[in-house]
Amino acid sequence: MKQVKLSTCTVDIVEKITWGMQEEIRAAMLGGIRVSGLTDKEKQNLELDSAVLMKAKYKALELCVKKITDAEGKESTYSKEWMDNLSVEDGDALFLAVNEVTDPKKK
Repeated sequence: MKQVKLSTCTVDIVEKITWGMQEEIRAAMLGGIRVSGLTDKEKQNLELDSAVLMKAKYKALELCVKKITDAEGKESTYSKEWMDNLSVEDGDALFLAVNEVTDPKKK
C-alpha cells in the first residue's frame, strides 16, 4: 500500500491497479459516450460531458482508496461523501496520488 498524508488523516491507496480496476474506470468514463454515423470532420467537434469525467474520477478513488486513518487512529472506509467533505487541497492531493496509480507514466 502507498500512504498519502492529508491534513486530517492518512489514506492508504493501492500501489498498482489491476486489469479489472482499469476496465471499471474506463467503463465509468466511456459510459456516457454515444457516437455513431459521424464523419471524420464531425468527430473533431465532439465534446465530452464533464459529468462523465467526474464519474470516472470517483470510480478511480473508490477502487484505489483502501483505508483512511484519522489522527486518533480511527479507521474508516472511502465514501463519496467523505471525499466531497475534504478541503480542496486535500482532495487535490489525494486525487493526484490516485491518478499517478491509475495513469502511470510510460517508461
